[in-house]
Amino acid sequence: MRITVTNPPQRLLLEEYDNEIDKYIDRASSVDGLLGVMSMGSVGAPGLSDIDLICVVSDDLKEGSAGGLGVHGFRKDLFLHGPVVVPESMISQLQYIIYATNLISIHGDDYVSSVNTPKEDMDLLKLIYLIDFTESRYGQYAQVQKRGYIDQRAWMTRLWSITHTANLVEDLGISLTEGSMDV
Repeated sequence: MRITVTNPPQRLLLEEYDNEIDKYIDRASSVDGLLGVMSMGSVGAPGLSDIDLICVVSDDLKEGSAGGLGVHGFRKDLFLHGPVVVPESMISQLQYIIYATNLISIHGDDYVSSVNTPKEDMDLLKLIYLIDFTESRYGQYAQVQKRGYIDQRAWMTRLWSITHTANLVEDLGISLTEGSMDV
């Protein structure tokens, strides 16, 4: 089967990420019920890294209001997906919802210290994340085969994110063969 390659990555400046986040915050600030915004991860590979945000909203957010938190109209090369939207009452449970590292408060109330996960739970969650990351890649690869094209930028971002998998493996004390590490 022949696969068509689309959307090659381009070198981007960190300033471009910052500018797009500022634009996002300006628009999202108008959503009644937005309490805080955090970034997660890092822009470790400009041009491959994407913007990952978490929006904390009031528990009584009006139905339909969260649409204003989407990323429609923003740069698709920086926002590969919308933010994770979490009600304030669930912020302490964030790690049970999504793998969230390097949290930084960037707007509104600071909820970073509210994310509390017991170490024993975190160790189990890391195993779950490993399974989830692996399963997700298989599903995404199957989609490439089915559609007959691959979005090179998106896949290079996914491959860059294998650093998260390597960190999880190391944190959990799982030994990999030298060949596995080379891959």
